[in-house]
Amino acid sequence: MTSWKTTLAGLALIITALGTVASALGSTGIGSVNWELIIPRANSGL
Repeated sequence: MTSWKTTLAGLALIITALGTVASALGSTGIGSVNWELIIPRANSGL
């Protein structure tokens, strides 16, 4: 069974990657929309 620390590290890595993508798209105005959609899902998933 995967430890919670490994899972947490994986989530942190994914969130960091999403942040990088959102920053890259921020100039188009898409990034902020993505964060508004992604973060509530991530929080409800936890």
